[in-house]
Amino acid sequence: MHRCGSIAVLLLLVLAALTGAHGAQLPLSSDIEPFISGGTETDNGHLVYIVELIKAPKFINKPAEHLGAGTLLTKDWVLTTVAAAPELPWMEAWKHVLVAVGRADGSDGIQFEIDDKKSAIEPTNGILKLLKLTKSVELNASTRPANLPSSSTVSAGLPAILAGWGSDGKKLNSVSVTVLAREKCVAEGMSSLPDDQICTSTEGNACKGDDGAPLVVDRGTGAFRVVGIATGTDKQSDKCDERSAYVNVAMYTSWILNTLYQ
Repeated sequence: MHRCGSIAVLLLLVLAALTGAHGAQLPLSSDIEPFISGGTETDNGHLVYIVELIKAPKFINKPAEHLGAGTLLTKDWVLTTVAAAPELPWMEAWKHVLVAVGRADGSDGIQFEIDDKKSAIEPTNGILKLLKLTKSVELNASTRPANLPSSSTVSAGLPAILAGWGSDGKKLNSVSVTVLAREKCVAEGMSSLPDDQICTSTEGNACKGDDGAPLVVDRGTGAFRVVGIATGTDKQSDKCDERSAYVNVAMYTSWILNTLYQ
């Protein structure tokens, strides 16, 4: 048994060396938006709630691959999407998905492992995912959770901030937009928008690599309320010229709280 286990580990290491840590990267050109469309670099640490989802090798020291973004809700939980924190196929058993916290200031942040058994996928839409961290995050002035909206919160008409690292995961970008009600989104051409989703004004869009990116309302007291979660960015064109959709978090606040405190 010991010999078989050693051979299995050796094969995984060989596979890692052959394939490398990075998946296929989008070629950067003037025709491709590698980050939030319409956004600007934001590395002053102001967006204290945002975290990055990455895929990294378990056994060897190689660069991580950017997957998406998420929102810190408590010192132990992160809200994101299934697309940003996927279950890895057996061919990638030598890798794992990690949460990088504290990257809003442009640093590498601190990586946290995920407890897959305690994490949960929202059962009705299959988009939202709550990640339970195996170790608590140390909260401080540069790392703080976002607030949840109440189930009755209506965010339409409010100014909001969209932020994410885009396809390459190198620079955090953000843009100011206005939250729009689903009815207005549909009237403006998003006829297939699901009932539990919203959109924003067109100053900026979430692009490839921005799945799970939080849409937040700045409450003006140093606190942020997460009202939307970017979804479907994997279907975006390379030019990021399609209007983004966001899961309306208020419709899932009850599920989130029940999962966090059950």
